[in-house]
Amino acid sequence: MKIIITGASGNIGSRLFSYLKENKKDEIVGLTKDQEDGLENTDYSVNNLANIFKGADVIIHLAARRGTENNYSLFKENEKLTENILKAMVNANVKRIIFLSSIAVYSDQKAIPWTEEQELFPQSAYGISKQKCEQLIKNYSLKGIEYTIFRCSVVYGGDVLKRMISIFIDNAKAKEKLLLNGNSIAKRDFIYVGEVINALVWSVYEFKTTNQIYNLGSGEPLTNLEVATKINECFDNVGNLTYNDSIKETIINSYFDTSKIKNAGYKHLYSFWEGLQKIKLEDK
Repeated sequence: MKIIITGASGNIGSRLFSYLKENKKDEIVGLTKDQEDGLENTDYSVNNLANIFKGADVIIHLAARRGTENNYSLFKENEKLTENILKAMVNANVKRIIFLSSIAVYSDQKAIPWTEEQELFPQSAYGISKQKCEQLIKNYSLKGIEYTIFRCSVVYGGDVLKRMISIFIDNAKAKEKLLLNGNSIAKRDFIYVGEVINALVWSVYEFKTTNQIYNLGSGEPLTNLEVATKINECFDNVGNLTYNDSIKETIINSYFDTSKIKNAGYKHLYSFWEGLQKIKLEDK
């Protein structure tokens, strides 16, 4: 089997590439815009991708612009990139794509926990771009491309964007005080990066049904206070927390129903606590 990974220099892509190289006998090709040892450089143009895709069995599409800026023009490149990949697949006669989408495609607070079947109303520019990429992939199923789409919750472990969890973990490791501003009410789902790798590998080797969308998360929604408390406990920093609950928090509930992927036979490996333990072990 020949497996192509786009975005193979990113947090998830680099871990997936290393895992497959170490544990599988298949031909694994990792793509990146940068010059990195062991990876193939690409400009993600249709012609360049079509040449690379020749003989491939599956494309794992992880490449994407990420960020919290709510400026849609910044994320338009995600759609162009996805369209180029799909065009190149058609040109190279590659029939299968696995795409990592996002929980950001959801927003309706009245419909929580979110399910795969409900109508999407993304509120962020990033979420809109992911929804449009999903639609492009669905459209190309009419041209014979089979897809699996994972709508992934917030990933922790090696977070290059330095969001809340990674900041809390860094502070807890350094035995510094965790600062939490805002009354901790909203619950969100977080997923350990190793769980995402596990799901992608499962999709390639074990899962046979095609043209499906799955929510991929821990199924364990937590408040920010619960997150901070667990992190402090894991990294031996218990009680070293300042919690100002006089401020109204600005985040909203963000979690979904994960029963569909479980019913498809997927077995989760990591709870939130177990993910933290893995991060702790990686530092030793």
